[in-house]
Amino acid sequence: QDSELTWINWDSVDQPLVEFTAAVSALRAKHPTFRRSRFFDGRPVLRGEGERLPDIVWLDVDGTTMTPSDWDSGFGRSVGVFLNGDGIRGRDNQGRRITDVNFLLYFNAHDDEVGFKLPSDEYAPAWDIIIDTAGGGADTEPVNAEAVLGVGAKSLVVLRAHSVPDTDPDHSVAASLAALSQTATTETASLTAPATPAPSTNPLQAVPEEAPEPKKHHASEPKADPETKPAAAPKKPRKPRAHKNGGS
Repeated sequence: QDSELTWINWDSVDQPLVEFTAAVSALRAKHPTFRRSRFFDGRPVLRGEGERLPDIVWLDVDGTTMTPSDWDSGFGRSVGVFLNGDGIRGRDNQGRRITDVNFLLYFNAHDDEVGFKLPSDEYAPAWDIIIDTAGGGADTEPVNAEAVLGVGAKSLVVLRAHSVPDTDPDHSVAASLAALSQTATTETASLTAPATPAPSTNPLQAVPEEAPEPKKHHASEPKADPETKPAAAPKKPRKPRAHKNGGS
């Protein structure tokens, strides 16, 4: 309910809880298996190969399907559940069928650790631990089908059908924390790195070219005087003009 009874004061909470909550929220936003709009009905659904599996299967500690009597036993406090990614029964905004990868969830409400045997390989050949609220197990090697998985007291473990990391990004809590740390390290390095001056674009500040050395003259060579002009040639005298009638 939306009241002070369930509100959380996030201002005083420790950072690991904030990061864990962010990682779980990202996991839910990524996978439509955790955002179903229809109830489970337990009927087998069509898939590519192998036996048809129901959209949900409740598992006991031995890895077999639970019966009504199993719910009344002491191990009813420690159960597993298989969520079929092909059994979402919904369509997206473009009318395409919604599918997802398969998931396993194990709940242990006991005071001691309980070993769960994973189901057979018809569910998945191997599984990746992506959430372990006991604080361990995430980002370990894939767990093969029918292997025994220890689940800590009062804890929850979420496993995803093993796939190639390049095709299905890792949304584990540990991976999310590592990504946050990497981002913080990169930002810190960029802030603390020494400033590098940008190259000058002002032509006046460019490095001047070296002036050519003056040409050396030998002592025997006369120095040319560029300002001295050659003397003009003397004008020829004019001849006297002859007078008519023989007069002087």
